[in-house]
Amino acid sequence: GHALHTVIGKAKFSADHGFEAQRWTAADIPIGPLIDFALPSHTINIVDGNLHNVDGRIYTFVDPDGTTHAHTALRADLENGKIYIAGVLKPLRGAHGAILAYDNGLTTLGLDATLAGVPLHLEGGVYDLPAPKLRFALVGGGSIAQLQQVVAPAQRQPLTGELTFALRGSGDLNTPVVSGSFSAPEMTYRGFPVRRPGGTFFVHGSDLDLLGASFDYGPVNVEVHGTLALQKETGVNLVVTLHADGDRLPYASQLLRSLPLTSVVHLSGTGRQLASAGIVYGDAR
Repeated sequence: GHALHTVIGKAKFSADHGFEAQRWTAADIPIGPLIDFALPSHTINIVDGNLHNVDGRIYTFVDPDGTTHAHTALRADLENGKIYIAGVLKPLRGAHGAILAYDNGLTTLGLDATLAGVPLHLEGGVYDLPAPKLRFALVGGGSIAQLQQVVAPAQRQPLTGELTFALRGSGDLNTPVVSGSFSAPEMTYRGFPVRRPGGTFFVHGSDLDLLGASFDYGPVNVEVHGTLALQKETGVNLVVTLHADGDRLPYASQLLRSLPLTSVVHLSGTGRQLASAGIVYGDAR
C-alpha cells in the first residue's frame, strides 16, 4: 500500500482582532506531484522528490468589511528531486537543497543537481506566479558531449572538450534572457584544436550573442564578436580578429620575421555557406 506521512497542524483564531495563524509541519512528504500541481506553468514540471523538515505558515487578516488577506510561507529541504524544464531534453536529477515558497513565488538559496550527468549549482527561483517571472544564477562544468544532450540545436555542433560556465537569467518564465561566461583548457571544433577558449555571451530565444570570446589556434590568437542564430542551419554574423607574430607563422617566418600581424574579418552566412571580407596589416616599427 501507500506509505503514510504525518503532518502536524496548529492554529490560532482571534475573531475580535480579525486574525488567524496556522502552522503545518512534517518530517517527510513526497513532493513532486504536489508542487507540480501548484505551479501555474508547465514550463517547469517536478515529477519526483521528497521534502524533509517541512515548516509551513499561513496568516490571514480580516478587514472590518470582511475582506480577507492571506499570506503563506514554507521552508523545506528537497531531496532527490527530478525536474523537467521546457526546451531542455534531459531532466535535472538528484536535486537537493533548501527551498522557500511564499505567496507568489518559489526560490532557493542553493540547489545542487545534475543535468545529463553534469553537476550544477543553482540559486534563484520563480516569482509573480500569476504571470511567472524567472531570476537565477547557475554554475557548472563538464563534458561538452554531455551538455549537448540537453538542447537540440547544440547536438548538431561538432564540438568536444571540457567546459566550465556561469549563467544568469531573468525575465518571463517561458522566454528568459540569459547571459553568462565560459572557459575551457581546450576544445576541438570540426577536428581543429583550440587552446584556452573562453568568453562572455548573451542568449535570447535562439540567438547567441558573443560579447567577447577568444582562443588560441596554433600561433594565432583569435578574438570573436557577433551573433550565432542557433537554428537547424546555424546563422553566422561575426567579426573575427586574429593576432600573430610573423616569425611564428608557417611558410612566412622568413619574410615576416618579428613583424606583428593583425587581420580583421567579417564572416557571415548560414551553415557552411559562408562569405568573408577583411584586411591584414602589420606593425614594422
